[in-house]
Amino acid sequence: MNMEFKMNEWKEKVVSAGKTAANKSGELVEIAKLSLQISSKEDDIAKVYREIGESVYDAFKNADVNVEVEPRCEKLDILFAELEELKNRRAQLRDEHACPGCGKMVKEGHAFCHHCGKAQ
Repeated sequence: MNMEFKMNEWKEKVVSAGKTAANKSGELVEIAKLSLQISSKEDDIAKVYREIGESVYDAFKNADVNVEVEPRCEKLDILFAELEELKNRRAQLRDEHACPGCGKMVKEGHAFCHHCGKAQ
């Protein structure tokens, strides 16, 4: 009877460890997906910045002072908002928050930022 109890106990531990591993791997996959989406948004932002710069330079070359950059700036606002949302979701999965001093990510529960030393 004692041997059967030990086997059941061991089985429960193995099942529990498997569930924990599955949950963690799911979180890691979600973090990886968010990181890819963040990278893509940052690429989109760089592209819009480049388009704005090209527009301004073309206007300069053509002596056209009425450069139409407002739609691109509005697009940048949207991209920045989407990027912020993705970064916040990733931070939640990683149990992190932005340091109020330097803006770098700090693990929840840490008393000080390891980048700038500011108390959290």
